[in-house]
Amino acid sequence: MTTVIKKMVSKNHCRMQQDGFDLDLSYILDNLIAMGYPADKLEGMYRNNIEDVSQFLELKHSAHYKIYNLCEERTYNASKFKTGIVVKYPFVDHDPPPMKIIPVFCEDVHEWLNRDANNVAAVHCKAGKGRTGLMICCYLLHSGQCKTAKEALEFYASKRTHDGNGVTIPSQQRYVGYYEYLLRASSDVKYWPRPVNLTMIRLEGNLMKHSNIVFRLTLTSPEIIYTSSSIKWKKCSGKKFSTGSTSSTSTYSHQRQPSYFNIELEDGLMLIGDVKLEIFSRPVKILRKLELCHGWFNTFFVNMESTLPLQNRQPQAQPVHSSHHRLQSCSGSSSKQDNLGSDNSSSVKAKFTKIEQEKLGKPSCTKSIDQAMTKDTSLKPVDRDSPSSSLKNSPKQHYTIIFSKDSLDKANKGKVGKAFSGDFAVHLILTDPSLTSGDSDSSTSRRHHSHNQSGGGDGGDTADLEDGC
Repeated sequence: MTTVIKKMVSKNHCRMQQDGFDLDLSYILDNLIAMGYPADKLEGMYRNNIEDVSQFLELKHSAHYKIYNLCEERTYNASKFKTGIVVKYPFVDHDPPPMKIIPVFCEDVHEWLNRDANNVAAVHCKAGKGRTGLMICCYLLHSGQCKTAKEALEFYASKRTHDGNGVTIPSQQRYVGYYEYLLRASSDVKYWPRPVNLTMIRLEGNLMKHSNIVFRLTLTSPEIIYTSSSIKWKKCSGKKFSTGSTSSTSTYSHQRQPSYFNIELEDGLMLIGDVKLEIFSRPVKILRKLELCHGWFNTFFVNMESTLPLQNRQPQAQPVHSSHHRLQSCSGSSSKQDNLGSDNSSSVKAKFTKIEQEKLGKPSCTKSIDQAMTKDTSLKPVDRDSPSSSLKNSPKQHYTIIFSKDSLDKANKGKVGKAFSGDFAVHLILTDPSLTSGDSDSSTSRRHHSHNQSGGGDGGDTADLEDGC
């Protein structure tokens, strides 16, 4: 009975069933393991039992194994692993990690595996699939085993699951793409928590059955939460327009022009580093039950030229914005412009309330905060009289991040996804506060050089980055 329950809990995972063992554990490489949480007591009856995991690793890799615990929400007695090493790189379940810990983790694993040909690394979170897969995929890129994020995600999925559904959460896939970008970039490009201004949120498509929405933006370092006022939703039905003659009688076919609902930020918001965007169905009180969707992004990558397509997802109706996380510079007369000057839109103004870390009831971060964010810099908002005109007249300063329905966590599947029309998308209109309209591209290069405290940092065998710091 216990074996049946364990198989039900591990779902589509490939299990280790040999030499008398039956564990939620898979070899991604000969020296790289993905596994479920090593639990004890009652939980050990339906997950990996910590005694069984210890026995397996001691039998197969005695004195040559290192365990990487990614769980932020729990821990266990590391002394159970008699000849092994246990280190922590904790981050929240279903979320990506702080960007800066990815290279630290990868360097740690790489150093350990290269120290001795017999060494193995065993990575786990709770289920041993999402967070574990994200970090393993990044290591596959780091070590050169895979060349692209797509290749790494597909390789991991083939080794860890029976059905090819490995890392399925869009934000986690996105961060694998980010790391590919960092590795492909020139050596003088170093990650740093780049500040940007959010000046407008633009919605495309429709939310079914929801007349009011609330936005929340969470920064992880420094810990700040911005929550919007309740916004009355105005359906974006679009306008019909003619596309050309279809017969000799000169009748015209009509298609629906995309329509936008603009939410102008009264004071603008300074975003930096890892940012979580959430959409709620009403004022935020009972958070989980009211959340419609969310998505993570990192401000360093607002000018990323290429993006990661959704992996193993074939929507029945292809949305207008099919890219996983499309970023575009609003420049010149490009045909890919975000129609910022479109007349087919409606606008409202929203005020965001700021809650700082000391009011969140959480322990403060032990890592130092970038000096650029120690001051509450006042932001220049979008021109009140003509936001669209303002954006169009300073093209080099503005970027648009577009999240399609399929690139938003929770909106991409399940019952919650039915609340969104197939063409639903969230556009974040951003400006670079360090860039003026007269600056050239060399400004970006200078910023990369001047902020060299990247995710590299200190690794070591006892890494413990608590609270995502």
